[in-house]
Amino acid sequence: MLMKNGSRVYRLHFDALHAVACIAVAECQLRLQMTTKALALLASKMHMILQHCDCLSQAKAQLLIAKCKLQLHQGAASGMTKTELYEPLSHLDMAQKGFTKVNAIKELQQVHYLRARIHHHLKNFTYVVLVVVLVVVVVGFCASSWSCYSQTHSTTYAGSVIRRPKPSGG
Repeated sequence: MLMKNGSRVYRLHFDALHAVACIAVAECQLRLQMTTKALALLASKMHMILQHCDCLSQAKAQLLIAKCKLQLHQGAASGMTKTELYEPLSHLDMAQKGFTKVNAIKELQQVHYLRARIHHHLKNFTYVVLVVVLVVVVVGFCASSWSCYSQTHSTTYAGSVIRRPKPSGG
């Protein structure tokens, strides 16, 4: 597999760089309202993204596909049908799994927000549960970060000053 001067290794490295660049170009196209081009680019390069990119980039690509499909169907004059609304949910699920693996809280917020909008349009009010889950995840993450920080650094706060009275023996 490896050629004389290692050009195969460099090619694989550039494939990963090319895949990340395609994600960035697709994001720019989406922002410029060129939804069909962004969706076509991501669809044509998805195999390369899944083979060569890290988990975060793969999840970003899935999120971009879901955004593209939502924007594409929202641009239609008649509005979105239920089947068109269910289409991006599978991509949002895959994006959520990827963002959860790398603990990307801000991106998870986007996933939950889009899922909430879809469920709202479906008149399915399960988005309240999703918002509660998001709050629990963020609070749990902050609490675990604080416990790790307080174990590694000496901290003084009001809770450490107050001492419980010793029980009297008797």
